[in-house]
Amino acid sequence: MRLFYGIIPSAQTRDALLRAQDELKIMGRGRFVRADRLHLTLRFLGDCDDEGLIRAQAALAKVAASHPPFPLRLDGLSSFGRIAHARVYGGEALQALARDLGEQGKYAPHITLARDYAPPAHWPDIASISWTAGEITLFESILGPNAYYVARETAALWGG
Repeated sequence: MRLFYGIIPSAQTRDALLRAQDELKIMGRGRFVRADRLHLTLRFLGDCDDEGLIRAQAALAKVAASHPPFPLRLDGLSSFGRIAHARVYGGEALQALARDLGEQGKYAPHITLARDYAPPAHWPDIASISWTAGEITLFESILGPNAYYVARETAALWGG
């Protein structure tokens, strides 16, 4: 099973992301992420067996217990190659959370909006919506023609 840790955006944030997608659709074509799949990835774990799932669940509980809720903010649109995304700012709290979940190297927080999208010469504006990261989720990614995510476990941030 393919696993990753992520944060689900608030309803208000999701609505702003969907409005940004609408503008991107006018500007170009791509494979746009469905509303129920929008998320901020904290760390991609990749293929895991049942023991890996158990370790990931234990790490989720331990890390969530050591981090308090913190603010996040949409911070403009950009791309990695042909992947259009909304940048997310969460300061050191977000960076520390990703590190504690095992993310290594430079972590560039973002929410993917579209794949196979040719970047425009000028990105449209996106509302600078803020929300509170109050929980993290361990997701399983089910691949296939109609790929989807399943929340395997969610843990509230409450430590600090």
